[in-house]
Amino acid sequence: MTAGLSILCSALVLVLLGVAATPSSVLAHDDPILTVRVLCSGLTDGQVDIAMGEIDDNAYVLVDRPLVGRQQIEAWMVEQLALNLRIEVVDVQPTQVPDGYAVTWTTHMFREDWRKAGVAMRQTTEQATIRNGRITRWTSSLATELAPGVVLPAAANDAALAEPAPSSAGPLVGGVPLSDIPVGLLALAAFMVVLSGGLAVRLVKRARH
Repeated sequence: MTAGLSILCSALVLVLLGVAATPSSVLAHDDPILTVRVLCSGLTDGQVDIAMGEIDDNAYVLVDRPLVGRQQIEAWMVEQLALNLRIEVVDVQPTQVPDGYAVTWTTHMFREDWRKAGVAMRQTTEQATIRNGRITRWTSSLATELAPGVVLPAAANDAALAEPAPSSAGPLVGGVPLSDIPVGLLALAAFMVVLSGGLAVRLVKRARH
């Protein structure tokens, strides 16, 4: 009995040690708030690997300039370390969507070049889409201040929604493509036209007599 209890305790200790040794980025994947906090703390602490653990390989990022893909984003993070970027997360608001989360958070950002330019701190609003536990799109209000006029490339499905394909259904009847109107309804309309024409002819003949 004592030996069994000892083995159970040893196994529990090993499990706890394993959890403690697991990188925070791994534990954050099921929680969008932790994903955001791990990303920002990783950047602030100079732990690029941990911060990149929250980014999808094909992510789009627009902070102070547009970045596409893992290589560009990681290079940008390394640049931020040289500029002594620090991020204080003020508030995180996640919203669950069918394929993941849409997250909005506010921050106080500090950077050495801003300080030298007389800007002690920038307050920002960040927005991200998280799918499969990774950030696929991240935009910052810094873009309007530091990269005005730059627009993040639209995702394929967004473009499809914004620019519907032109219809090839032919002429419209009352705003409805002719090909979408049931044949039976068209036949009924034709019959009514013929019937109305026949009644009009009879009325004209009676008026003449």
